[in-house]
Amino acid sequence: MWKLMPIDDEEGFRILKESVSLPEGFLRILYLRNNRKKEDIESFLYPSLKSLFSPEILPDYEKGIERIKKAIREEEKILIWGHEDLDGITATVLFYNILKDLRAKVSFYIPAKHKKKYGLNLEDLKSFKEEGLDLVIMVDSGTTNFWEIEEAKKMNIDVIVVDHHEVLEKLPPAKGVINPKRKDSSYPFRELSGVGVGLKFIIGLVKELMDISLEEFFSCKKEMFFLTALGTIADRTPLISENRIIVFWGLKTFESINQIFKLSILNALEGRKFNVSNFISYLLPIFASSEGNKGVRFFLTDNEKEAEEIFQEFQNRHKRWQEEARESLEIAEERKIIANKIIIVREEELPLGCLSYVAGKLTEKYQLPTIVISKVDEERYVGECRSDEENSILELLKLNKEYLIDYGGHKKACGFSIPKEKLDIFIEKVIKDADEIFSLKEIFDRRNFYEAILEINEENKKLLALLPPFGEGNPPPILLAPKAKNGRDLIYTVDEENNIIIKDAL
Repeated sequence: MWKLMPIDDEEGFRILKESVSLPEGFLRILYLRNNRKKEDIESFLYPSLKSLFSPEILPDYEKGIERIKKAIREEEKILIWGHEDLDGITATVLFYNILKDLRAKVSFYIPAKHKKKYGLNLEDLKSFKEEGLDLVIMVDSGTTNFWEIEEAKKMNIDVIVVDHHEVLEKLPPAKGVINPKRKDSSYPFRELSGVGVGLKFIIGLVKELMDISLEEFFSCKKEMFFLTALGTIADRTPLISENRIIVFWGLKTFESINQIFKLSILNALEGRKFNVSNFISYLLPIFASSEGNKGVRFFLTDNEKEAEEIFQEFQNRHKRWQEEARESLEIAEERKIIANKIIIVREEELPLGCLSYVAGKLTEKYQLPTIVISKVDEERYVGECRSDEENSILELLKLNKEYLIDYGGHKKACGFSIPKEKLDIFIEKVIKDADEIFSLKEIFDRRNFYEAILEINEENKKLLALLPPFGEGNPPPILLAPKAKNGRDLIYTVDEENNIIIKDAL
C-alpha cells in the first residue's frame, strides 16, 4: 500500500511555502532533499560554479600551495601517489595534468590494491628515492599513513596529503593534510570525493600561480570537471552541495571535450546518452576492473590505439570479474556467520577483487554490517567492510586497531589488513563489539512511499527536469498523479532524460 512520505517539520515546510512560488508538490520534493531555505532551493535547482566554496578554506591550503610552488621553482621531482579506484585514478590524472602544464617535473604511481599496503609503502618509496624523488602528493589516500610519512621525512621526502577519508585519531606528519574531514576543518562541505578535494585544491593552485579565475579554468580545462564528475559518481558520494555542482557541470562538458578517451566511452555506451545512470550501469563496472596506472594512462594518452587497447583490457578483466564475483557471492552465502548485529565471511580462496562486492551485496540483502576476509599470502589477510547509515564500521575497526596492520576508509565502507595469527581473536572481538556499539533500527523502506502529489503536465515536467543529476542523496522522485488514467491514480517517477515512468496504477 502506497503512503505519502512524512515530513519531519511540517511547520518549517509551511513557512517555506509562504516564501517560495513553486507548486506545493514540487516544493515538497525539494524539502525532502533537505532544501529548507529559499537560497537552498535556488542553489539546488540552478547549480552554479560561483556557488563553489573558496579552496582557501581547505585546511593546510597555504602549506600545500607553498610546498608545490617551491618544488616547481626548484625543479624538484614530484610523484603523484594515487589509490586504485576511479576516484583515485581521476585525482591522479588531475594533478599530473595540471602540474605538467605548470612545467613541473612530475610522474605518477598507483600501487596495486591488496597486493601492496594501503596508501604509502616504504618498499616502493625507497625505489623512487633512489631516482631522486623530493615530494610526494598523495591523492585519495594518506590520511592514515602516520608511520610511513614519518619514515618518508627521515628519507628527506616531503609528503602532501590531499584526501577525503575519515581522520582516525591524529593527523600524519605531512607538509600539509588537505582534508575537509579534519576535526579542525572549517570547510563547509565534508562530503567531497577524493578527486573533488583535488579539484578544489587545483583550482586554488592555478589561481595562485597563473592568476586564472574559476570561470577561465573551467573554460580551458573542461575535461577536469568531467573527470571529477566520474570520480564523484563512482565513489557514491551524495550528489548535494558542491558534489551536485561538480557533477552537473561535469556532465554538461561531455559533448564538448575532445580527449582521446571519449571514443572508448562512446563505444561502450552504444548510442546511449552519457548520464549518471548509464555511467553506473555500463561504464563504472568496466572502470572498477581497471589497473590503476593503466587507468591513468587511458585518460592521459593522445594515442587512439593505446586508449582502445587499454579499455579492451579493462573490458576483458571485467568479464572475468563478473564470473568470479558470482561464484564468490555463492561461496560467501555458504560460509557466512550471521551474528546478532554483524555478518562475517572468512574464506581464504575468495578473489581479493571481489571482497567489496560481496560485502556490499550481503549488507544490502540482510541489512547488517558485513566484513568479508580473504588471504593475501601465508602471513597476511585483508578485509573489506560495508555498513548502513546508522552504524560506523570504521569505528568498529578503530576499536580493534591493535590487531590490524593498517585500516582506513569511510563510516559505511572501509578496509583493513591483518596478520594471520591475529585473525581469530579479531573476529571474535568484532562480533562482541558489534553487539555493544551497533544498533538495529528499523530500515525506512522508501519503496513503499511517494514523496508528493504532482499532476503529469508540461509545466510540472519542466520543473522535474531541474532535479537531475540523480544519484546518492538525490534519488529519482516517486510521485502520485491523481486520476491520471481512466480515473485512477498513478504512481510514477522520472528518469534523467525526463521521461515519465509509470510504477503502479491505484
